[in-house]
Amino acid sequence: MRILKLIERFFPKTFIGIWLKNGIYKLSIKRILPSGKTSLESKEFDEEEEQKMFDFLLEIQQSNVVSYISYLDTSEFQGAIPVIHKQEYLNFGEITTYKDFDDILFKKQENSNWTLFTLQSDLIHTQNKFKMIGLDFIFSPFLFPIVAQDKFLLSKSTSIFIMAEKTLTIFTIFKGDKLLFGKSVKDIDMNEVMIEESKGEIEEEKIAEFDNISTDIESADKFKNQNDSSFFNEEEIELDDFQDDIMETSSNNEQFDIDLLLDLDDEMKTVDGIDIDKSEIEPQNDIAELERFLKEDFKDEEQEQHRIQETLDINYDLIYQAIRSSVQEFYSDNQFASDFIENCYILTGLKVSNSFIQKIEDEFSFDTERVRVDMSELLIDLIGEELG
Repeated sequence: MRILKLIERFFPKTFIGIWLKNGIYKLSIKRILPSGKTSLESKEFDEEEEQKMFDFLLEIQQSNVVSYISYLDTSEFQGAIPVIHKQEYLNFGEITTYKDFDDILFKKQENSNWTLFTLQSDLIHTQNKFKMIGLDFIFSPFLFPIVAQDKFLLSKSTSIFIMAEKTLTIFTIFKGDKLLFGKSVKDIDMNEVMIEESKGEIEEEKIAEFDNISTDIESADKFKNQNDSSFFNEEEIELDDFQDDIMETSSNNEQFDIDLLLDLDDEMKTVDGIDIDKSEIEPQNDIAELERFLKEDFKDEEQEQHRIQETLDINYDLIYQAIRSSVQEFYSDNQFASDFIENCYILTGLKVSNSFIQKIEDEFSFDTERVRVDMSELLIDLIGEELG
């Protein structure tokens, strides 16, 4: 091993991180020269044409004496628990409820007293898929907070780390490199959160009903006042005044013809002696039709923009509910350390709105920050950690 490391000093090294996202292989390739100079390259390959990716990786392996390839484990069943003894594994529901305990592979993090787990069958499937080139490492996303703390100079006090992507959402709590809590969002019990939200909605509905009753009472009083005889007397006075005005105009002008007020459907109109054809007014209908078309077109464009925005943003509702449920479990369950949480870091390549960050800070009283990351680049950092 020492001889290999000595040899590596004299040759360029290539680290490759691969993860599969929405049917696309995302690759980061980092080249390290003996002088210490580095370069970083990104590549993408469609999953349906993965042979092109294998050919690309084979070419790198053949042209480099030292190369390491890592892959991100995105299997559905995986996690991390803050214990290292086998008899303690069964205290965690996500493990005890799995149908085939013997298929679960546990990897202890000896120096930090916590354990990763995944399925042996999933790892074998991944290794067989990449047997043409061979994988040097298959990393768990639960390791990302450790390298992120050093890479982005994040606080090592007790903090929440949320890895948020469209196809992968991991919730962890770390104190330095020690895991205190870890779950895939699919394993988080949202029932308690939904119950609390339902209670809140019921209370809001009750308040709204009370407001409606108050409004109905006010409307009834107003209707009652309108039925008072004085209300109609005022209207009658106004109508009488209007009739008097018409009669006065009629008496002062012998040529006054009431039909002039009613003849609105003729093809020709006369204003100050100028004939106006009704057809000349019709373009106004075209303008109204154009305005309606533009409004509909704008509405369609707005909906499309909203759809695109949803693909760029994290799932706000899912993340918010996961934080609520996990924090409650972390503080209430005796098998977790329950240290005071100081920070919340959202590790993602997606957009996170400032209003959402402010909402988290206001409700949970810990500093919240979005950290832009590329998962395939973090895999490269994990290779460096693993090789020392």
